[in-house]
Amino acid sequence: MSSAIEGFGGTRVKKIPFDDIKIDQRELAARLGGEASDMPRIVYDKLKESVSACYSLMLLPLTLLDDAVIINERRIESRSLARAFRGCDRVLLLAATLGFSLDRLIGRLGPESVSWQFYADSLADALIEGVCDYAMDEARLCGLGPKNRFSPGYGDLPLSLGEWIVRLLGADRTLGIRYTESGLALPKKTVTAFVGVLRAESNN
Repeated sequence: MSSAIEGFGGTRVKKIPFDDIKIDQRELAARLGGEASDMPRIVYDKLKESVSACYSLMLLPLTLLDDAVIINERRIESRSLARAFRGCDRVLLLAATLGFSLDRLIGRLGPESVSWQFYADSLADALIEGVCDYAMDEARLCGLGPKNRFSPGYGDLPLSLGEWIVRLLGADRTLGIRYTESGLALPKKTVTAFVGVLRAESNN
């Protein structure tokens, strides 16, 4: 059973209008290997019509050990996570996605134009990062001090924990996220993460 911290309001689920997502232009240019302005306008417009950006957040107590953390009574063996979350006593579980319509669009663009597909995929990568940043800004507005977003599969954190995060958030129902037998998340532009939250006295 989840022991969400009620002061945060339990599990939060929010759909974000496309125009509210801030895109890091330098990151996008790096993904494109050139200036973001080189992207055809039609690709941007097609993505805008297809993206369904949503995220879910839950705040939980966090116990730090030398080489593991305890979240929702589950011990997670990860020296990397324990090190990254020093100074934290709570953790945000995050799931964010751009939806299945975007997956279908990117798939259709391939036969039409390989370059359009490349542009669309790169923009989608920048967009999902923007959704995660939006969620962290929302957490800050609630007085939290989020630190070090850390996704399953990074460092020594098992990739399989992504599905655990989704189940705990109920994001399979609210966001439509599911997993293949090989452990890949669908929709493809989906991010799951743990986000350490600094202790109140450290949150300036």
